[in-house]
Parts: sequence; structure tokens; C-alpha cells
Amino acid sequence: MADAPRVNEDAAPRGIGAVDDGGTDPFVSVTIPTLIAAPDGKRLTLLVHARGAQLYACEAGGWTLKTEDATLYNHDDDPLGALFDGPTWMSTADESAILGSKVGEDGAPIDGAIPWQSFEIAAHMGTGVFDDVTFVQRVNTGGGKPPSAPCDASAQGTDLAVAYTADYYFYADDAPSTAASPSWPFAIPMFPQGLGTPPEVKYKFELHGWGDQRYRCAALGASDGGAAADAGAAAYGWVLEDPSAALYDEKDAKQGRLGGGPTWTSDDGSSIVAAEIIESATRPPTPIPWLLLRVTSHGGPAGVFSDVTVVQQANPARGVPPSGGCDAAHADATISAPFTADYYFHTGGAAPDGGS
Repeated sequence: MADAPRVNEDAAPRGIGAVDDGGTDPFVSVTIPTLIAAPDGKRLTLLVHARGAQLYACEAGGWTLKTEDATLYNHDDDPLGALFDGPTWMSTADESAILGSKVGEDGAPIDGAIPWQSFEIAAHMGTGVFDDVTFVQRVNTGGGKPPSAPCDASAQGTDLAVAYTADYYFYADDAPSTAASPSWPFAIPMFPQGLGTPPEVKYKFELHGWGDQRYRCAALGASDGGAAADAGAAAYGWVLEDPSAALYDEKDAKQGRLGGGPTWTSDDGSSIVAAEIIESATRPPTPIPWLLLRVTSHGGPAGVFSDVTVVQQANPARGVPPSGGCDAAHADATISAPFTADYYFHTGGAAPDGGS
């Protein structure tokens, strides 16, 4: 690998602090390869250490990277965020997030490690830790290479998670840009048949949800697609408990939260609980369904949700539990699967009863 100068550590970035701690600090000083070097005018502001998995799918006779899922840690090994598909880095402290676009890559210096990479930031969400980040490097990788198991006919459609570690370096511009921040690109939905709203219902606004679908490992009854209780050993599977997501408007400003119920709560205190009317999984790829929901109750003071009667969940992405790891030995274990979705809120009229 061709080398560029070492990263500038004259001023300790956020997340590092003092590094003389008897050799326990996870951040090893590295020489950055030229192929992933930060452009001029960037300054290092934050380092995180990631531990997680690269998830591969067996498709068309080969292992294809499907997504990545890792927890981000600071210099004291305290969790401070998550990395998931995109790649997307999200802070758990303030739910600010960034979406990266790969611009450089160089081979890792150790066997079995995924490449070192660099990313420009394509989009920001929310405000907080990642506000000023414009460039990211992935270095010090360990593990994560595609599975050695054969991807043959018997493995088609299966997923395998490969453990990996890496350090991520985050950079900001020396002179912050004065250009307007791009709006989140809400994809214009083409709703599946049956998920449209009746003519007397009026569109009010939309929000983008970014968070987790939470699952619990449980014994499945016949209604869950598992064995009946009297049919011998119980089958186990991941059962959806509830979503947990931050809600953002078209200017990437956080406006509220989605929680169990499902419940949408605005930062102004108003809230709604809704019940599913229809779901559709007919628009691939849809790992979680598109939904039409009727509002069943309102809460809190008067606010943006006070007159909402119908909600549509559109453009869902990710959010599926792992294909394995749930059995009797792991009963009641919980996992979180990152997901995104758009929510369209409507007012007026009686909530639909299942018609289009």
C-alpha cells in the first residue's frame, strides 16, 4: 500500500481523550494509505471502535455483502452508537446520523481482514455528534471476509454473519460549508393495491423513521407458523415486539419518535396510537411490510397529531431479524434490527375499513 502521513493527533479528537493508559486503548496509531487519505481541508474530530458482523447472502453462486451491523465504542469502551446498512453511523446519545458513499479502498495489511475504505457523506439526519462530519475512514480492520463455506445450490438464499472489528475516523471541514443541507430524499411511493386512502381523507405531512425493529426469541404457536403446543417439541422464532425510531422531517430535523403500540409521539407532546388495517408485502424488496393503519386513540396536548386519522407506512427497508440463533437455549433473548420507513399522516373522514 502507498502511504500518506499519519493522522494528525496534535489535538485529541472527541472519543479519544488521553491515549496513555497502559496499552489498553483500542485505537492503534496507523499510517493512512494514500488511496483512502482525507482530502485537504479536513480535520480529524472523532474516532470510534466497531465490533460487529458483516452479513453475506448466498446469491447467484457467490457470497454478496448484504449489510453490516456493529456497535460503536469510544476510547473507554463505552457504547456510543451503531453502524448499519448504508453504511449508516448513528449516535445513541442524540440520534444524529450520517449516510456514507464509498470513494476509496485499499487492501488490509493482515490476512482475512476486509479492506480499508473511505467515504464521503451523502446525507445527514438530525443534529448532534455527527453534524459536521463530511468524511470517514475505515482502518485497522480485522475479520469480516466473505464466508469460506461453499455458496452452492443448497446454500442459495441463506445469510451468514462474519465477525469483524474496525476503527472509524470521522473528519469535518476546516471551513464549514455555507451551502444548504440537502433534504432527505423521500422516495415517492407507489402504494400497493388496497393501501390507498379514501377520497375524504386528506394528506397532512410525512416523516421519515430511522431506528430499530425489536424482536424476542419465543416459542411459536400454530398461529405464529410454528408447531402447536401438543405437537411435540416447540419451534422457536423471532417475534416482533415493537419498533423504536426517531422521526425526521424533509429538512432532516428530528420531530418525534415511533414506539410500541405503534405510537407516534411528536416533540410537541401530541401522540397517536394506530391499529393495522391492511399490510402488503407485494412490492419487492420489502423486508417489512407496507401498512395502512387506522388511528385508535389520541394523547397529549393539542398538536400536529391531534387530527390525524390514518397512517401509511411506505418504503420500508431492512428491519428483519437474523435467520437463526433463536432456540430453546435463547428463549426470551432480544435483538434489534435497524430499519427505515416513511410515514404518511392523513386527516379527516372516517378511518377506512380495509377498502382502497
